[in-house]
Amino acid sequence: MEDYTFSDIEYEQLLLTVTSTFGNGDPPDNGEVFGRQLYEMRNPPLEEGENKSKRKISSIHLAMSSSHYHGKRDDSQPLANVRFSVFGLGSRAYPNFCAFARSVDRLLGELGAEPVYEKGEGDELCGQEESFRKWVTGCYEAACKTFFLDTNLKDYSDALATLTKEWQPDKFRVCVHKGLLPVTDLCKNLSDIHRKNVYPCRMLSRTNLQNEESPRATIIVKVDIQNEPMLVHEPGDHLAIFPQNQPSLVNQLIKQLTDATPPDEPMLIEYNKGKKGEDWKPFDRLPPGCTLRQALLQYLDITTPPASQFLAILATLASDSKEKDRLLDLSKGTTVYEDWKFDKCPNMVEVLEEFSSLKVPASLFLAKLPLIQSRYYSISSSRQYVGGEIHCTVAVVSFRTQGGSGPLHHGVCSSWLNRIAKNTIVPCFVRKASAFYLPELKKAPVIMVGPGTGIAPFRSFWQQRRIEMELKFTSHSVGKPLDAISEDQEGPVWGDMALFFGCRHPKLDHIYKKEMEELVSEDVLADRKS
Repeated sequence: MEDYTFSDIEYEQLLLTVTSTFGNGDPPDNGEVFGRQLYEMRNPPLEEGENKSKRKISSIHLAMSSSHYHGKRDDSQPLANVRFSVFGLGSRAYPNFCAFARSVDRLLGELGAEPVYEKGEGDELCGQEESFRKWVTGCYEAACKTFFLDTNLKDYSDALATLTKEWQPDKFRVCVHKGLLPVTDLCKNLSDIHRKNVYPCRMLSRTNLQNEESPRATIIVKVDIQNEPMLVHEPGDHLAIFPQNQPSLVNQLIKQLTDATPPDEPMLIEYNKGKKGEDWKPFDRLPPGCTLRQALLQYLDITTPPASQFLAILATLASDSKEKDRLLDLSKGTTVYEDWKFDKCPNMVEVLEEFSSLKVPASLFLAKLPLIQSRYYSISSSRQYVGGEIHCTVAVVSFRTQGGSGPLHHGVCSSWLNRIAKNTIVPCFVRKASAFYLPELKKAPVIMVGPGTGIAPFRSFWQQRRIEMELKFTSHSVGKPLDAISEDQEGPVWGDMALFFGCRHPKLDHIYKKEMEELVSEDVLADRKS
């Protein structure tokens, strides 16, 4: 979305939008500008200099009262000549399921665009891929009829079924390339791959906040932002961290590949562009010169259960007929696949163990495995209070699959943060919160409710309040001066800041207990319920 030229929208004939929803109904990173522009087209500013941040919030939540626009179309509306359809990705585990997609769908309708096909929604908890295939097929058929295209729908359906099977053993290859320099700048490479700026922080410390008798771990991670201005943040913002996979998993996976290059030699991935001969070109999905070990450790996702389309590719590599049939059955993306995925939640090592007849070349993983995505953590510190650091409160995740009887799995990012050494580089960036800040009015009451690690962002709030009360600061916004109250001026009236916190076992996991008690004694926290 961020690459779309919004001024072209009035001239589109067909506009198809596929988007996820972040957090509590917010747009994804690359959809923020598109959502705001769409909302402002629908609701032009009434006055010069109207507050646009508040307008952005309205655009995100606009569709919560109605999933689609049912008003009358008017040919004078700006998008009257546009046909459209929207598909939303989300999880029904969150209350505002597909909220941003619903907002886009409604706004396009209110601007006069005509739906060529009904809005689709995919729930990651159940049948998301099947929902998407249904929507794509319906869109294609409806668009062909709308624009009078004579197209063989059967041929298209066949093409859709094999959409992700374009990988073939003779079309990709991996070669050792000793002439390439080894890859060293991880943050630059992550920036290039994910098309967003990623910055290096340095690991300072981590401390387990739970009692030593607790079977679980919740850690406070402190990183040095190394004077990076793009990591300036406000209380309420998030820190996005790019983790690394477990070395033991990577080593197991390398051993199971059929044609693995030496794992620590610079490599080059190529694909054959020629249709009748050989025309090998660099496949620049990963940084040139990265090693097989680096690819599997730092860039590729080897822990998320494979998509059904990926299983269809694996089926072509199985030598056992029963395993091939099972893989083909799973690749249909039905409830059989969903049950398998959520019961076993298999990583790639476990998939290869379950289907032991698979002979998987390295080029398949390097070309088709998804990229490791950043993990978002609420920032648990105020920059005015702690200086050039960022603190995060992290629950270290570990669980057994198959109802507790399966293999032990570990959260990729939380376990990485819990094992890395001091001074390790932590690749990250700051994501601004759209509507989760302290009120500008100091006398406004603040009620904070956060069970368990839900307390994480509120630590940044109470640290900000603490430093403001100590120094009598009158502003806490980034970009605004922190003006101290003069001696002849009456200090600000501080509204009550009440915290409601809960945990499973207060003697074991009452994190930040001592800090909270100090805050109550200093009148930073007016009340504390736990």
